[in-house]
Amino acid sequence: MASCPRDASRSSCVSSQTPERQSKPRILTVEQANRLLPEVRVFLAALRTQRAALETLEQAIAVMELEGLRADGTMDAARQAAAEAKAAECSTQMEQFQETLHQLDAVGCQLKDLNAGLVDFFTVHQGQLVCLCWKDGEESVRFWHTLDDSFAGRRPITELANN
Repeated sequence: MASCPRDASRSSCVSSQTPERQSKPRILTVEQANRLLPEVRVFLAALRTQRAALETLEQAIAVMELEGLRADGTMDAARQAAAEAKAAECSTQMEQFQETLHQLDAVGCQLKDLNAGLVDFFTVHQGQLVCLCWKDGEESVRFWHTLDDSFAGRRPITELANN
């Protein structure tokens, strides 16, 4: 049976680039991260659109497979061919999604949750690598957290300037 990769249709999509995986994470200031936000918003919109297209393709494949099933459990050849064509289309769409995600990583962002629009940028505070934390809908980067913390551990950006 034909199938479509499922990575992009998860409710949250985590970037492949983490400090451990990157040879050298791109370090940004708060000002640099804020200047990237218009571009980051475009990437998020593209990723959401691409994910929606993937989900639509996955649903179409599932319907084709169900409609093409015969009583003996085999699939009608014409429907099988159509489902395989949709799966190829889905694979191409997944590659586009992964490329957009890679481009987002390349500008210095780490996507934490596509639905919420959570994005981290790396910076250094008191000699330690930490994350500037931004959520889609916020006007600017106003929070940060350690690498071990997450969204729940966000602290005001003013703490970075005061220490």
